[in-house]
Amino acid sequence: MNIHPTEPLLVIGDIHGKYDILCKVLDHANNLNIKTIFSGDVIDRGPDSLKCLQAIGKFRKDHPNTELCLGNHEQMMFLALSDTGYKEYANSIWLYNGGSWSINNHDNINQTLTAYNLGIDNWSNYYQSGDVIIVHGGIPYGINKKAVYRFLKNSKTNIPLNDRESEDHWAWIRSRFLMGDTPMKGHYIIHGHSAFEFTGIPKDGRCNIDASHKPGIGVALVEGGSIQLSIYS
Repeated sequence: MNIHPTEPLLVIGDIHGKYDILCKVLDHANNLNIKTIFSGDVIDRGPDSLKCLQAIGKFRKDHPNTELCLGNHEQMMFLALSDTGYKEYANSIWLYNGGSWSINNHDNINQTLTAYNLGIDNWSNYYQSGDVIIVHGGIPYGINKKAVYRFLKNSKTNIPLNDRESEDHWAWIRSRFLMGDTPMKGHYIIHGHSAFEFTGIPKDGRCNIDASHKPGIGVALVEGGSIQLSIYS
């Protein structure tokens, strides 16, 4: 394995409300003081989603070069809190997928997003450094480079309405991506979203950092042409 980011990277995987573990990860990130990217799914399922949002907001304020990649759980949250036509649908699937902490809590969530500058415009579809692409769900396996970047431009607010449509969005895709270990020739993909497939071992062309079923938080350190994957618990 030989990957070439333009700078050392620390990539933090699916957090899912695990505030106590997140604090350990952020202590490590503070000590390293290198480019840090959150790959999405900060919220839901765990006990402390709001505190996790506040923690990454504070970390981002202290480390302005931090990048946030939007996860499907953040997408559900933003649309459920919005005034779009998808509000009710997004809220229903958000509640089904671990968003019950949001019941009677929308005002506090909105206040946190505003206070910590975490509105949807501050979250990216993906982040790229050299030949390393960080995206929450993934990309379609084996398509050409031009098609990959077209896929990655899919709107942050384009929420899938069924399982088939979920395969057409970078925050939700699974089966079209997990078909093999080298999804994009000449590039290395770091992703979360698929805890059931997590092994703790980087593959030749991609690295799954969703350790949320362990339960824990997966963290990838990318430097010197290699990737080191750790699990915090």
